[in-house]
This record gives sequence, structure tokens and C-alpha cells, in this order.
Amino acid sequence: MLRDDIGTPPGQVVASFAAWSWGQAYGWPLDGIVRPQALATVDGIAADCSLDPVGDVVLGLSALGYAQTGFLRSAADRRPGWDQLIARNSNPDPKGVPVFFAQGSLDALVEPATTRDYVGRLCRAGTSVTYVEVPWASHGGVVKAVAPMAVSWLLARLSGAPVPNGCLRAGR
Repeated sequence: MLRDDIGTPPGQVVASFAAWSWGQAYGWPLDGIVRPQALATVDGIAADCSLDPVGDVVLGLSALGYAQTGFLRSAADRRPGWDQLIARNSNPDPKGVPVFFAQGSLDALVEPATTRDYVGRLCRAGTSVTYVEVPWASHGGVVKAVAPMAVSWLLARLSGAPVPNGCLRAGR
């Protein structure tokens, strides 16, 4: 997803989420891959994760300031240490763990085609995937639309119910 969208303002927001969360999870300083002038903005975006239209505008405006340069240093994916971290967190293989995906057809942050491509790769690798694409839903709208379905799916997994495999029905 980062590779597909990095040149767009939504892609910059996703890149900032990824960099910030990986820095937090693995204890790596952001200045290794984030441009010094963008550090405060990346921290702000991470703190303002939004699922509403007003918040989306704020995130978009924050990203627009870096439309020409982006948040990340050049060749961020090849910086020592970060290169391995990025590789380890790119195209993860859930290794036998069933996955639930929900995608809004009007999502401007995560492109539906990118999600469909990833779901197809997981299906071809033998992962059991439940994929729901909600027509006319935005990034935040899909969360509201599928929350009950996602909770039911998770409760069924926790109770040991058989895992549905949407890959077979979708021909993926």
C-alpha cells in the first residue's frame, strides 16, 4: 500500500502512520527515515487519526504541506536498520491465521484496488480471507458499516467456530 500510494497526500498520511507506529513498536527513532522538518507533523498526524470528514480534511491539509518532498527521507527503505524493519512489515503473511478485511469503495486513504490485490495474494497463498467491500463507504464509513459484522466474525473465531473462506466464493 505504501509503495502504491506514497506519491499522494493520502499515501503520505499512511506513510506517517506506518513510520510512527513502527518507531514506537520497535523503539527506532523517527529521524532515521522522517525528514527533520516533518517530525512534528508526523507526530501530530499519528495523534489525530481520524474517521470523520473534518478530521480527514485536517489530515489532508497536514499532508499537503509535504506534497513536493514527502515526509520520508529519500531512500528511507534502504536506511540501515529501517530497511529490514520495512521489509519485515511489508506484505505480511499471516501464516495460517484467518483474516477479515473491510474496504469502502470510496476510500480515499486506502485504495480499494490495493486491498483487493493484497486479498488476492493472501488467497493464492492459502490464507482464509473474509473480504467485505462496502459500496459508497469512505475510510471511516466502512468502519461504522461493518463493525457488527467484524465483531461477530471475531467472536466466532474466538469460540472455535469453523473459519469461513471467502476466497473460494470469490474465485480468488
